Amino acid sequence: MKTYRSHLARNLPFFFLFILGMIHHEVGAQFSKGEGTYESPYEIDDLSDLRYLSEHDEYWNRYFMLTQNIDASDTQNWNGGLGFSPIGDAVNGVRQRKPFSGYFDGQGYSISNIYCNRPNELYIGLFGELNGATVENLGLLSVTSVGSTNVGGFAGNGINTNIKSCYVTGTATANTQSGVAGGFMAFTSACEITQSYALTDVDGQISGGFLGSSDNREVSDCWAGGTVTASQLAGGFVAALGVGSIHRCYALGQVTAPLSGGFGALNTAGTLTNSFYDIDGSQQIQGMGQGDGQGITGLNTSDFSDGQRFTDAGWNVNDIWEMGMIPAIDNTRRPYLKMQLAPIFVNVRVLPQPAATITGTGYFKTNESVNLAYKAAPRYTFMGWYQDGTLISTTNPYTFSSSTTRTYTAVFTEDVAFEGGDGTVGNPYQVANINQLQDIQEIPSLSTKSFVLTTDIDASATKNWNNGKGFIPIGDRNFPFTGNFNGQGHQ
Repeated sequence: MKTYRSHLARNLPFFFLFILGMIHHEVGAQFSKGEGTYESPYEIDDLSDLRYLSEHDEYWNRYFMLTQNIDASDTQNWNGGLGFSPIGDAVNGVRQRKPFSGYFDGQGYSISNIYCNRPNELYIGLFGELNGATVENLGLLSVTSVGSTNVGGFAGNGINTNIKSCYVTGTATANTQSGVAGGFMAFTSACEITQSYALTDVDGQISGGFLGSSDNREVSDCWAGGTVTASQLAGGFVAALGVGSIHRCYALGQVTAPLSGGFGALNTAGTLTNSFYDIDGSQQIQGMGQGDGQGITGLNTSDFSDGQRFTDAGWNVNDIWEMGMIPAIDNTRRPYLKMQLAPIFVNVRVLPQPAATITGTGYFKTNESVNLAYKAAPRYTFMGWYQDGTLISTTNPYTFSSSTTRTYTAVFTEDVAFEGGDGTVGNPYQVANINQLQDIQEIPSLSTKSFVLTTDIDASATKNWNNGKGFIPIGDRNFPFTGNFNGQGHQ
């Protein structure tokens, strides 16, 4: 039997040309670089890339990453004054009627001055509707979002979506009598949102500083600070909370509506814990206008400077939050998300995706120590830390001083032992025994590769495997088998 270290190890230079997008991107796709996969995301390098993404829904289930800050001021001149066309739409929308279900990594960069003025349309924001999506590390500055309903600064709708370390500033306006607006998102269902904020002025019939109507799984470690106005319901953080939970969040902005609260307007079945609102800033004497307001504490503006209060409430004031002052917001010392006070973002992508877990990424101040470390999964070997295709280090941990926002790639190889092949369609891995067959399950990144059976296999030994449970089926929920397997008539 021949042993192969994997196609990746034997072709590492070519691999990086491919993975890091230095060869020609997918035929027909008008993005600067990339293939739209986890290994090689489409790169959003400029406003033309962003526009192409917004207007071509055939790519809305792919992988994307922002590679630099983008000024989107020119969007005010697009589409006869309607401006930017949101990425993703609901099935009952008036545009593409297809949600964004892909992955978007902002890599710590921001998009500024997006103008979206569509008063007769639903589902307005950078993203119209997110469904089954993941969005991370993305900032939006000075947005203008106008629509009939389901209008958010960041997104109109979010369903079964995960969002982390994102923020938005600007305005969100729902201009119909039934309009729902949210500083971050208008409507959410079964989402998880964490370490994000909205500094957005919001106006609608139902308005929330962060969320309009929420049925989330969980929202944690977020805050909202814009002025919130509504003709019916208004909450500094959330207008209408249905089910789900909100933990360790706060609201600052002024709130005005017939039914209102400094943190929320209406809670029918949600759970709130260790959250706060600014009594002076909101001009509200109650945290929740109607329904259960337990878990919300009102503070005078000056009380927010007491960091121990938040530590005692279970807030992580070292890694997620940090006490500080941002004069552009006000002159009060309060907990802000670390990304606001430590703007250098250090990120790591793991290739192949299931090979390891990484610690040490996040937001840092200039010259702050960064310690990147990995824990490899079984059957993977570490090759090194790379930046833009260049090997930087092979140490674990890799320690350096932060200086600028950047993304590293931690590269691993699959420890495989097949009879031959490299896992591609043209040269599939050759499987000749039961152990090689089981390897396809035990090494998750093999689930997308190609295989060919070269002989009949006697699998009788599997009855003694895994304490009598036997052979483990190839593919599971996390890594279903999506590759190719040609039995060539063998059994």
